[in-house]
Amino acid sequence: MGNLIRGGIIQHVSAGSLAEKIGLQAGDAIQSVNGVKLQDVIDFMYHFASDRVTLEVTTASGCRKTICLEKEIDEGLGVTFDRDVFDGIRVCRNKCAFCFVSQLPSGVRPSLRVRDDDYRLSFLHGNFITMTNMTLKDFRRIAELKLSPLYISVHTMNPELRARMLGNDRGAEIQNQLEWLAKMGIRFHCQIVVIPGVNGGTELESTVQKLYDMRPWAQSVGVVPVGLTKYHKGGLRGLSPEEAKEIVQLVEKYQKRSRAAGFTGWVYASDEIYLLAGIPVPQFEEYDDFPQLENGIGMVASLLESVSRAREELSRFPADPPKSILMCGKLAHPILEEALGPLSKAGGGFLEIRPVTNEFLGESVTVSGLLAGRDIAEAALCTLRNGGREEPPLVVVPVQAAPYGVFLDDTTMDWLQERLQTTVLAAGPNADDLVKALKGVVRS
Repeated sequence: MGNLIRGGIIQHVSAGSLAEKIGLQAGDAIQSVNGVKLQDVIDFMYHFASDRVTLEVTTASGCRKTICLEKEIDEGLGVTFDRDVFDGIRVCRNKCAFCFVSQLPSGVRPSLRVRDDDYRLSFLHGNFITMTNMTLKDFRRIAELKLSPLYISVHTMNPELRARMLGNDRGAEIQNQLEWLAKMGIRFHCQIVVIPGVNGGTELESTVQKLYDMRPWAQSVGVVPVGLTKYHKGGLRGLSPEEAKEIVQLVEKYQKRSRAAGFTGWVYASDEIYLLAGIPVPQFEEYDDFPQLENGIGMVASLLESVSRAREELSRFPADPPKSILMCGKLAHPILEEALGPLSKAGGGFLEIRPVTNEFLGESVTVSGLLAGRDIAEAALCTLRNGGREEPPLVVVPVQAAPYGVFLDDTTMDWLQERLQTTVLAAGPNADDLVKALKGVVRS
């Protein structure tokens, strides 16, 4: 039914909410608000913010009805929809040689196959977009509804080079598109995926400079290395340690310039670049408000800063911390050892940190968020067999590796727990998240 009705299908109705009072239920579809057909949840939020609202609804049984409401302008309906866009996700039309989706093997969780390039998901969730599939109508809607900030995959401001990198002639329009957004008062965060020999070196500095000139509309720039799995066929290569050092030097130069002008640090290199270069990551304060944390920028600093909070939480445990094994990618392993080692010692040596080799995507993929459930299982089983423990310890996996409980290779947390025959839990990237998760296990 959801595919036949244009509008938002209700997934959940909050108890005591306005929606419950007027008889809306899960499975009902809101087709329009004040006569406006709904494309997405943005339309709903925008047009529902009124003191008089008319809803056109199709019930789960197929009946159509009109509901008229008088309410406070800021009063919500109290529903969640089964998806954020009601007319289909805008998919990517580019042909990037470095596209991560095209480098995935069979058997990955289905959501990873969706090559979204949808400006609405950029506004709602911080997804990076290229803007190559956007129409003039889309840009006008962004300006009208003030959909700010957006998250833009820039890669380079060289129009010809960007068109080649994206495999799409519309990639050359980036300068005009960003200038138009700025003129309309729309702020944006930018991403640059650096590919050695393509958009690094002088090309990278030229791109950073042009974006720097667009402040404050260009809110931040994240510089990240290209990610290549063992299935990559584009003939590209990853950054060398020396190239990573050059990127750090460039980033620090512009950070100093930006701060001297009274702005934030503005441009940030990913944690992976610092670790590859062998340079300590910046202090917690240097990431400002962590504008691109989900892009792998500032996670290490956030982890290190969280240890003191975790130590306090550890001191309030109702019992000794349960013996645990924390599974992680090889890149994070030395950092986690440094950060959590003292914490584990303070808790009686409750935590062992186990790096996992990524066999699923290839050993060059070393981040924790891209670990497959089967790789975690094999590494954990090896550790459990060799541990000589009377009781099997808890196994802790990084929560970013299994969003909604599903790993990259479409295995689940439940599958992993059954495979290991011990308790498995997911914990966030910070030390205090880990301790709170363990504390919850002790209480239960």
